[in-house]
Amino acid sequence: MRTYCVLTSKFNLLIASVLLLFSCSKEADLTNLKTGTVTDKSGNTYATVVLGNQEWMTENLKTVQFNSGDSIPEIKLDSIWNANSIAGYALYDNFIPNEAKYGKLYNFKAASSSKNSCPSGWHLPSEKEWEELISFLGGNDIAGEKLKQDGITTWFEPNDTVATNESLFNAVPGGFREQTGEFVNEKFFGYYWTATKSTDDNIKVISLHYGSTAVSLIDLNAADGASIRCTKD
Repeated sequence: MRTYCVLTSKFNLLIASVLLLFSCSKEADLTNLKTGTVTDKSGNTYATVVLGNQEWMTENLKTVQFNSGDSIPEIKLDSIWNANSIAGYALYDNFIPNEAKYGKLYNFKAASSSKNSCPSGWHLPSEKEWEELISFLGGNDIAGEKLKQDGITTWFEPNDTVATNESLFNAVPGGFREQTGEFVNEKFFGYYWTATKSTDDNIKVISLHYGSTAVSLIDLNAADGASIRCTKD
């Protein structure tokens, strides 16, 4: 467990030592994390990790079925994606090998459907649930360091200097698909849907950046495509 401290006085060594003791704040203990697995309706099995009072998938969702058994169609054509008339998913650049790296990108109709795209007993996390995770990992300024997959296998440089993956969350830079159908920001950003709307058309999304330890909360249009991480009920 690491400890961050702030020296708040320069009066003398004794006073400084006392103040130093009381100004230290402990980070979450990320040693000996409890892990598990969960399987979705399509038969994909995901690793999971318990972080604080929550359990999270440590891989991006890949299902092609809701828990109702209904299929989630792949939408390749830009014109159909742009119409935003049905729930659907895409692979980044419509390139099959990208699924193994990034999972699938879902529009918000698929992400938020009452049929539930997450495994049984799991759900799309709200903004508040994401905030609980971020707070557990030290806050917006540093939580990204612990959430992102380390190194530069999937992320661009300098991710290797700003990511440790201590939480085992293993966030990856899957980019997103714009409403127009264009794919953008692979290797630069990871975007994760929350279940929380800003407006009827805009949804709160968690954003992670290749060159930063921070976590940002931004808006994406409901017709865009982003990654999904599920959390346990």
